[in-house]
Amino acid sequence: MEKLFYILILIALTTACKTIKSGYFVEQSTATVNKTTLVILNEHAKNTQLFNQVSIRGTVDYTSNTINQEVGMHIKIEKDKQILVSINFKGFPIAKALITPQKLSYYQNLNSTYYEGDYTALNHIVGKDLTYSQLQNILLGQLTDDPINRNFITSMEDGFHKLSYSTPDQTQSTYYLEGQSALLKKEEITTVNSNQKVTISYPNYQKVANFTIPATINIHAQLEQTTNIHIEYNKVTFNEDNTIKYKIPTSYKRIYL
Repeated sequence: MEKLFYILILIALTTACKTIKSGYFVEQSTATVNKTTLVILNEHAKNTQLFNQVSIRGTVDYTSNTINQEVGMHIKIEKDKQILVSINFKGFPIAKALITPQKLSYYQNLNSTYYEGDYTALNHIVGKDLTYSQLQNILLGQLTDDPINRNFITSMEDGFHKLSYSTPDQTQSTYYLEGQSALLKKEEITTVNSNQKVTISYPNYQKVANFTIPATINIHAQLEQTTNIHIEYNKVTFNEDNTIKYKIPTSYKRIYL
């Protein structure tokens, strides 16, 4: 259960087609003209959401070798400061997490336990060092890594602009962006000389007021086991009164991962 919840944090951090209730789908197009890395990154940066708070309600469909589960989620983001993730099953609250740049904290109602700590345990599970900004970017459809000082190799592949680079720790990141607005369509994180790979894809984006945000997110992770996660953003609102409240019940028992 702990690993399931950590992965939910990652994407929520992470069904049949449904009507987007918050806005409308954003038009996308195939990349047909070669562009420089700088041009692609500048076009992608125009999609950055300049907001204070966002509230996202939706569903998470989680499938692994042993589990097939769909849960409801409610994510509140105070940009660059904190993320609150609430998970429910058929309306019953089962877990809640608070993510800040410094630490992760969550509690589970089913077994009355909680966890508080840094990102070490999560990094071990996903096989990559993660930061608050990277988790926030995954939720918002932005490049996971800061593109500054990255020596990208730029090309075109299957109708997408492809940006890739490798790090000294033998991790390779590859981004695929569509042609019209350089929206991120897919990200692949691969550990060289191992079978570990995480693919995050964004089939659709939606326009809510003046903001562009993913409508669906798919994650395929080949880590300790194969995991598939499908996320739908069904209702998104920006800059409304979304006070973040989080308090671990005093009777819950602390666990260590």
